[in-house]
Amino acid sequence: MKKTTPVIHMNKRNILLSAIYFILIINNAHAWDVSVIFDNAREGPIRPFTPIHGTTGTTYYADFDTTDTFGPDDNTNDGRYVELCSTGCGTECVWANNCRTFLSGTCNAGTCSNNPYDNCVCFDMTTCYRPNGWFVQRTKVTNNKYIYKINGKAHADCMFANHGFVSGTSILNPAGSFQITSIDYCSANNDNKGQPHYCTINMAIGTISWAGGSTCNGCCCCEDSGGLNIKMTVEKIADTNPPTLVSFTDPGNVWTDNCDISTSWSCSDSESGMSTTTPYKLYIYNSGSWHAQGWGTHTTYTHTATEFDNIVFGLECRDNEGNIGGPWYTTQYTKCDTTKPSSTIRINNNAPATKTTDVTITLSYTDIGSGINNCRYRNNDSIWTIAQPCTPSKTWTLETGDGLKTVYYEVKDIAGNTNLSSDTILLDTTPPHIQVNVNPKIVASSQYATFTANCNDAGGSGCSTTNITIPSLNEQCEITGGSGTCQIKMPECVYDTYTYYVNTTDNLGNINDSVLDSFEVKKADGCECILSDECISISCLDYTMCGALVPPEVDFSTNIGLTIALGQTEAIPIILKNPAGFEDTIKLDIYTDPPLMQQTSYFEGEKYSKRTTKIVRLKANTEEYILLHVFGGKTGTYHLMINAQSLSTTLQVYNRTTVKVVLKDNQDIHSNTPELSFISMVIVFIIAYISYNTKHTSIN
Repeated sequence: MKKTTPVIHMNKRNILLSAIYFILIINNAHAWDVSVIFDNAREGPIRPFTPIHGTTGTTYYADFDTTDTFGPDDNTNDGRYVELCSTGCGTECVWANNCRTFLSGTCNAGTCSNNPYDNCVCFDMTTCYRPNGWFVQRTKVTNNKYIYKINGKAHADCMFANHGFVSGTSILNPAGSFQITSIDYCSANNDNKGQPHYCTINMAIGTISWAGGSTCNGCCCCEDSGGLNIKMTVEKIADTNPPTLVSFTDPGNVWTDNCDISTSWSCSDSESGMSTTTPYKLYIYNSGSWHAQGWGTHTTYTHTATEFDNIVFGLECRDNEGNIGGPWYTTQYTKCDTTKPSSTIRINNNAPATKTTDVTITLSYTDIGSGINNCRYRNNDSIWTIAQPCTPSKTWTLETGDGLKTVYYEVKDIAGNTNLSSDTILLDTTPPHIQVNVNPKIVASSQYATFTANCNDAGGSGCSTTNITIPSLNEQCEITGGSGTCQIKMPECVYDTYTYYVNTTDNLGNINDSVLDSFEVKKADGCECILSDECISISCLDYTMCGALVPPEVDFSTNIGLTIALGQTEAIPIILKNPAGFEDTIKLDIYTDPPLMQQTSYFEGEKYSKRTTKIVRLKANTEEYILLHVFGGKTGTYHLMINAQSLSTTLQVYNRTTVKVVLKDNQDIHSNTPELSFISMVIVFIIAYISYNTKHTSIN
């Protein structure tokens, strides 16, 4: 049998195949070490890396990590060796006998029996056998060195083309870590039936390709049918390259409000692979220095940082050969800040109330950590404004409608912490309600008109002042607090109607000036008049003067009778009143019964003139004490009478009292009636004298 010689150079066809499989390999990088595909495999099963039958046209992948224990020495099922010359050609076992003769075998033809391949099988397993099928096997020498074999034989080739033909390709993963280091042999049967035949190995790129047929004519001997015999050594490539970083989660050069700062990572190594026990080492920069966490398999870590501390992560990766990649670092720095910023808000400089919806809010904001980021604002039960740069003050519009208004103010720092502040102010846009009454309803001239105001401020800020103005008099009065009383004095002797205007403000300056009213002033008693309607007393005396028709009043200072010692003169106080509302002249006359006492009595100041008559002028509503001197010329009881007549109205009135004149007895006075004692009379005269000198006004 003619065999091909080992070839390590690739023809154009094999270059094309290698390129195709190289693309497939790239798509499955790092997942396998070697692949094999049988494009053709006649007269025998395929066993690629496994005793289980494979199929042509399918690519099989495997790693160099074990020894395959099946193979040509397996005499079971389809893996058994086929007897030499068991071709199934002829009924006389011609080829078997030839084989026996050629090999000097002792195969007993009588033992032939039916089998899946022919009807004449000789089981002389010592000399007359050959392998059946196509085998791809790995044999482990060391962890890094393997024997790689591809071999087999077709069952038969009886003059038909393709009966013993086999072809295929095997590729070492160029992204893997194994390479072909030596070739023992590479051979495949020649073919004289038009099939290609070759065996090539490219050590540089790790590709093996083959094709073989048969050279027999007719029904060939087994040794002339297709055969394949390839053997080489593959070894692991030394890994000197470090792993590469695939991902490293960077918390970022930011402030955060969460002091649990996390990262995750992964590395890869396309040669020896990542270490299975200690692939990763993490470093943490905090408190001003680096701290190693040690080698381990974890791929995530959360560090609880100290507030305001700078945090950076570092990473190293190690492969199975001990190569270390890195270090790699996250962006400096990540810092946490969980402290809220400080803030205050004041509406209209802490004013309790306002009468307009447009206000000024004064703001403060500080942050000891990450710093202020932005601010936003809202009224009660409304949406927030967009976040915006903070300012020390800004104008703001309150919600409409009187009542308490709250403005909310939120400050956010760079880390995301927020602080909420608020201030409340009373919005009062409503003028106060005012009600004013004047008392009395009709005012006498020269007297005061009293104004009573009742103020109510529904807006809530409270009444401030009520001003009442009479423009025609150029007079006004003010009531602090809005409610209360004030007075305006009326001119003398006027008869007129006056209009007054009310101006009321609340504490915010809302004004109610809608109230106006009027009242009447009439002439006081004593004023000139023509008609009685002009007068407050509704009486115009003689069409000349206002006044009420009332008589004067006269009375003794005591209603108890007097006792006078014989021969003595006593001063009796008399009270004279003018109840009229105007100045009046009053005439006083005295009478006694018996008349003797009348002849010896006289008014103070009238002793040498009229004696018992006195003219007195009194101002309106005034009174005066007048002394009457009475002489006790004769013992007895006397009735003393006094008459008072108004010279303006002629109205008069009189009064009377009893006077007793008695004898002196042992320097004391005795009387048969229980009247005043001497000491009591002295006290009365002293009081009368004091009053007389204090209030007396007389007109002679």
